[in-house]
Amino acid sequence: MADSSLVSLPGKRKRTEVDEEATSDVEHPTRSGDIWFEDGNIILQADNIQFRVHRSVLSNHSNFFKDLFMVPQPERELMTDNCSLVKMPDAAQDWQNLLAIVYHNLNPHRIYKSTDKLPFPILVSMLRLGKKYQFDHFRDDALERLKVDLPAKLADWECVFDVDAGGVDDESPGWYTFNNEVDVINIALEVGIQSILPIVYYLCLSNHDLAIIFDGLPRIDGTTARLHPDSQRVLVLGREKVIRAMLKHTYRWLKAKKIVPCEICVTQEKCSEARIQALESGLPSFSSEVHVALDTLNSKYTKGFCRPCTLASIEAHEAGRQKVWQELPSYFGLPEWENLNDFAS
Repeated sequence: MADSSLVSLPGKRKRTEVDEEATSDVEHPTRSGDIWFEDGNIILQADNIQFRVHRSVLSNHSNFFKDLFMVPQPERELMTDNCSLVKMPDAAQDWQNLLAIVYHNLNPHRIYKSTDKLPFPILVSMLRLGKKYQFDHFRDDALERLKVDLPAKLADWECVFDVDAGGVDDESPGWYTFNNEVDVINIALEVGIQSILPIVYYLCLSNHDLAIIFDGLPRIDGTTARLHPDSQRVLVLGREKVIRAMLKHTYRWLKAKKIVPCEICVTQEKCSEARIQALESGLPSFSSEVHVALDTLNSKYTKGFCRPCTLASIEAHEAGRQKVWQELPSYFGLPEWENLNDFAS
C-alpha cells in the first residue's frame, strides 16, 4: 500500500474549497502552463506550482498513486477547482519534468527510447520521483540511459569515451558533459545507484582537481554542485589508490625488465634504454594524472622499441588496464562489479 507520509495532507477540517486560511502557508499558487488539464480530477502542488492531472494516468504509471487512490478519502480532504488537492514535498521542477514525460508518453510501453537524448535534469527527476513514488519504468529507463554512458565493461567504456582520441565521443548520444560529475554522484547516492559510481568517481578525478572536489563544480546556470564530505573523502582516498594501481598494473611493464626487452628482442640494449627513457618521461603523469590509468598505450612510450618489444608492451599494458578496471570499485570502497546493487534501499 502507499505510504501517505510521503505527501502533506491538509489539517483536520471537512472537505471544502481552498480559502485564505487554508492557503496561508503558500502565497499565490500558480498553475503550471503545460501540465494543467481542464478535465483533470486531481491537483498536485509542489512549491507554489499546481499541476491538474488525472488519477487514472497517475495510477497507470505509479503503484504508489494506484494504492493511494484506492484508500477512501477523509472528509477533511482539501479541494480546489472541484478537484482534490495534494501537496507534494518535492521540487516543482521535478514534477514538471516527470509529468511532461508521463503526458507525452501515455502508452505504457512508452513512445520514447531509453537511448534517446535526454537532458540530465530530466533524468534526475525520473530517478528521484520514480523511486519515491514508484514510477518504476521511468526510474528504470533513466538508469538504463545512465548506464549507456557509464558502462560496467571496459570495451563499452572505450566506445563511449573514445579513449584513443582522449575524450568523449562526439557522436555519442548521451547526456554526459564535463560539468555533471558531481551531480551524478549526488543523485546516485540519493536514490541508491551503485552500478555507475565506480565510473563517475573515476571521471570526477580524471577531469577535475582537488579544489573542485572540496569547493564544488560550477554549473552552466551559475550555481555550484557540491559534494557531501563523505563523498569528498571517498574521492581523495580513491585518488591515491588509483595512482598506486596505475603504477602497479597499467604501467608495470615499464619497470619490468623481463617485458622490455622481451625474450625475442632483436635490439636489447636499445630497447632497454628506450624503456628507461619512457619511464622517466612518464613518471610526472603517473603520479598526478588519474585518467592515464585507463588510457590505451600512448605510442610515445614505445618509441625506439623493436617490433617484438612494442607488441609485448602493448599486451602487458592492456592486461594492466583490465586489472585496474576489475579493481576500480574497490578503490572507492564499493563491492565488486557483479555485486553492485541499484535501488536496494
